[in-house]
Amino acid sequence: MERVVYRLKPCGCGCNGRDPWHRQSYTRQLTMLSEDTATCHLPMSSQPVLVRREYGLWIVDRNSIVFDK
Repeated sequence: MERVVYRLKPCGCGCNGRDPWHRQSYTRQLTMLSEDTATCHLPMSSQPVLVRREYGLWIVDRNSIVFDK
């Protein structure tokens, strides 16, 4: 299980991350594609989302999210 960063800044709506779409990070099981690239599932996408290791963190590639939920 790895920590995946979805937002670098907290949301400004006032929910303080209680809404699953507004959380800053998630703990997810990653499916490794290469040493610095993996996929995982997030609550807002029915398809696996691409994550990349940058600066020691797993950062979500927001272009890979299928917003259909």
